[in-house]
Amino acid sequence: MLLRIGIDPLKEGYVYDMVGPFDDRVRPTDGWFYFAGELIEAGEKLVSDGDFQYWFQPSFPRPPACFGSYVAAIEFSAKIPWVLREDPY
Repeated sequence: MLLRIGIDPLKEGYVYDMVGPFDDRVRPTDGWFYFAGELIEAGEKLVSDGDFQYWFQPSFPRPPACFGSYVAAIEFSAKIPWVLREDPY
């Protein structure tokens, strides 16, 4: 979906890990992908695909000014599996 509107899925604009008491093997991660444009219709549009969800919304952390004045964002939420391993040294 991101590629269809010209967003490189490997170049997120902002990402953060959620904190709290979660399952030790899954880390909730949220963030935004920015793109040049604007929302024509107000309101969130949620799309869910298993542990990955994304939606369009009018409020988001503003990117640097070099993005221009017409910037929109897709917010996402994902559950990322992870494991802490002991350092072998």
